[in-house]
Amino acid sequence: MKIEVIYGSRGGNTRKVAEAIAGQVGTAAKSAKGLTSLEDECQLLFIGSGIYVGRPAKEISILLEKMQPPAGMKAAVFGTYGSETKAIEKIQAALETKGVEVLGTWGCPGKFWAIFRRGRPNDADIAAARTFAEEILNKAQRQV
Repeated sequence: MKIEVIYGSRGGNTRKVAEAIAGQVGTAAKSAKGLTSLEDECQLLFIGSGIYVGRPAKEISILLEKMQPPAGMKAAVFGTYGSETKAIEKIQAALETKGVEVLGTWGCPGKFWAIFRRGRPNDADIAAARTFAEEILNKAQRQV
């Protein structure tokens, strides 16, 4: 199964989570900066973003707008946030509008403004991200 892990991250929180997910599913995490499409063979996409004032990272929004997902592609959405999680739902809705089945969503708090939630995502958050990735992968493989 061809899997991609793509993320948008300003401060590194979402990158850490993306790398944990990618390691769990046996691929490399890629920044969404400059991406406007996915690999043609992508069957499962993990897409994540930091949430900035209720919105996903700009590069994630651009990718979602421009991408033409391969037929039958499945996805999972993840994110890190200060206090607002609605952008995860926005990413899910954008994928579903393009005909992508979203198998699940996950999020965790991240450090923001350099003073709140220091140390997040922490080891427990990273372990939870790996568990999320494994659950999504198992669900996708059962549907093949």
